[in-house]
Amino acid sequence: NAVEIAKQLGRRAILLTSDPVRSPGNSNIIIKPYVDHGSLFPHCAAIVHQGGAGSVARSLEAGKPQLIVPHATDQWDNANRVVRLGVGLELEARRFGVEAAVDRLRRILNDDAFVRTATDLAAKVRNEDGPAKAASTIEALLS
Repeated sequence: NAVEIAKQLGRRAILLTSDPVRSPGNSNIIIKPYVDHGSLFPHCAAIVHQGGAGSVARSLEAGKPQLIVPHATDQWDNANRVVRLGVGLELEARRFGVEAAVDRLRRILNDDAFVRTATDLAAKVRNEDGPAKAASTIEALLS
């Protein structure tokens, strides 16, 4: 599916998967078991992921729009927050298919509002020291 989605969009894609996937024989598609998100995401046009907190955070820091396909735990809540922030869209896993993914990716790639909002929010995220802020809030509550 992901290879076909990239082909239909006319985009290059890097697929991160630990599943043994046969190379599509297309130089525009790279399949890797792991690449550091902090290094990769700033070079992407958009990020498609499951909605884990780490993937959301790295996407926000990179200033890239997101398509989130939640599967478990807090991923639905994280997807909802990304949509409310205006930096991405959600696609339910049970509705995930080439046509639905291409439609949503075209929307976030072609609507300047998603890119602009993601870029603006990235500057705020990079300038905030989240751990220090959390620690001071907790200390204040315990005092």
